[in-house]
Amino acid sequence: MDLVLSSGFLSFANHAGFLAAMQDAKVPIAGIMGTSAGALAGALYCAGYTPEQVVEELTRDRPLALLCPCWQPWKGGVLSLHKVVERLEELLPPSFDQLQREFAVRIVCFKGVLCCKGIVCCKGVLCCKGVLCCKGCVFWLWLI
Repeated sequence: MDLVLSSGFLSFANHAGFLAAMQDAKVPIAGIMGTSAGALAGALYCAGYTPEQVVEELTRDRPLALLCPCWQPWKGGVLSLHKVVERLEELLPPSFDQLQREFAVRIVCFKGVLCCKGIVCCKGVLCCKGVLCCKGCVFWLWLI
């Protein structure tokens, strides 16, 4: 069965609980597609983390501790996610094909102040392309 995990700022704990319930019910999970908090929880789960470990990793630091002001907001946002990307690069394999389960993420790329494009990624480099639109200054879109 494939699952879709939605966005919702800090809803990753709900997603981890849902994944734990699916495991307890012995429902086989072949793949996950996520956006924002669902992408965070889904990527970690597809990388082999248990639902309990997903919550542990995503609550290790306060969310605001991983965000800092972006001094070039015209490049896509007011918050820099460099610390988030660094953490994800520590926790996740470098590419989608190295995950234990199929995974896709919906990201939003800004092409200007009023123009953006939604993209579904499931191949190639995981951090940066899949998890974040870029390492520069972006809003937490999907996390996007």
